[in-house]
Amino acid sequence: MSRYYASIFNDVLGPVMTGPSSSATAGPGRVGRMAGMLMEDVKEIEIRFARDGGFGESYRGSMTDIAIVAGILGMDLTHKDFLKSYEKAEAAGISVSIVVEDVEVIHPDLIKISMTGRDGEKVKMEGVSLGGAIIEIISINDIAVSLKGSTTEIIVMADEKPECIDTITEILRNREIPFDVITEPEDALAEIRVYAILDAKVKNEIQEKIKDYGDRVRILDPVMPVVDKPDVKVSYSTAAELQAYLKTHDIPLWEAAVLYEQERTGWSREEVLNFAEMLLDRMGDSVAYGIKSDFQLSGFLTPKAAQLKKAYEEGKWFDTGIIAEACIYAVAVMECNAALGILVAGPTAGSCGVLPGILFSAYNKGNYDKQDLVKALMCAGLIGVFIAEQATFAAEVAGCQAENGSASAMAAAAGVHLLGGTADQALNAASLAFQHLLGLVCDALGECAEIPCISRNAATVSNAIISAQLAVGGFDGVVPLDETIQAMMNCGELMARELRATMLGGLCITPTGQRIEKEMQKKFYVGDECDVCKSCKSEKGKKGNE
Repeated sequence: MSRYYASIFNDVLGPVMTGPSSSATAGPGRVGRMAGMLMEDVKEIEIRFARDGGFGESYRGSMTDIAIVAGILGMDLTHKDFLKSYEKAEAAGISVSIVVEDVEVIHPDLIKISMTGRDGEKVKMEGVSLGGAIIEIISINDIAVSLKGSTTEIIVMADEKPECIDTITEILRNREIPFDVITEPEDALAEIRVYAILDAKVKNEIQEKIKDYGDRVRILDPVMPVVDKPDVKVSYSTAAELQAYLKTHDIPLWEAAVLYEQERTGWSREEVLNFAEMLLDRMGDSVAYGIKSDFQLSGFLTPKAAQLKKAYEEGKWFDTGIIAEACIYAVAVMECNAALGILVAGPTAGSCGVLPGILFSAYNKGNYDKQDLVKALMCAGLIGVFIAEQATFAAEVAGCQAENGSASAMAAAAGVHLLGGTADQALNAASLAFQHLLGLVCDALGECAEIPCISRNAATVSNAIISAQLAVGGFDGVVPLDETIQAMMNCGELMARELRATMLGGLCITPTGQRIEKEMQKKFYVGDECDVCKSCKSEKGKKGNE
């Protein structure tokens, strides 16, 4: 079994999702989806968070519990009823309870799910949201596993495991479907990892052949867009390795990004570029939606992108060229996110305005076509791979430097591409962008991705543009990108827990921050129902109090 390498489309760009958070909404939604595939007829759901973890204080504002329930009910991240999961569960006769417990924090974004079926069956799962909607399931029924949602997983809990495993693997071999048996037959739980999406015909054959072993076999479909292939080998997974490769391969950075994803996924060049174009289109949709400002945000602000655009067009701003429009678009996309609209995490939802900000402002201001933007997006994606391989995108682990810092570094490389710069200049620009943002904390007010998150996206896209221009102009950031990424992670490890998405430090403990927190608690727990997700007075409000 080969080691896991980050994928541009699994781990960096995307998912296409419902706001407001990739680590606290989309990631938990995927964990819930994995849990839901373990039990067909759920009667009771219990979700547990550690009080001192990333979700203990913020799960309501981030819709974490709503996302988990939606996943268990089989909804994807853009399902039209995603935010109505409590209503749907209640209508189906499924009870949901939330427990915030005083336990040791193993990982800040650990989720514990217990489910009881109508037949009395009980299943437990523990999963971790790793940032940018990347997940890992770490246990099933208290048995350690490592499921990333990027393969089909056949979980065997039947008593006759050796015979059952032999039956399933024979079917897979006959159809030449690659797989690994991860656990031994004598273990309490066996896992067959399949490097393909199984169609209905294969699933039906498996279910028919194993019916004598009872119903203790579950097939978990992938929840990530890219399915892992066996024996992955890539030419580079760090900036230093890329630079060594480019000494003997004269290709631009975007070509190197496409090649990486081809090696990582087994996709064709056309498939890679088409998927990137789809993501670009969805980013454009978020800009178009957000710039109208004709919607309600989920927290305490009102949309301002349209007002900012008007002020810019009336000449009330300094003449900053592309930076002005980039700021407006970044705000627009973040307000789309805060309205619980559909967006592309890049690499996270909390930083989702940065890449659209630079790409679409450049498109408006420069002589670029759509394919130029697609190539720039691929450049950003490869920088994200280097970050994912050596650090994290999770603010709960390393603060906002991991979210907006990463997005700014990625956007800086995209900017260098659009300016006609070299791969070395793009890596230098990414390093510069990170250097400017090291130590940036995560201190979102009132459990909402609004202040300082929305304006911070405007600041970090500006930083990306400045960094790209400095690099193309010849300024040397001296510290190589890999070392800067490692420095970012080191800063995160040294950062106090209070400054990592716990709402216990930074702006959150100012008098204004405390006031907003009380207002949001009233809204989320017992307050008036708003027009965004309409779940404040549903089972969420009833069950969400400890």
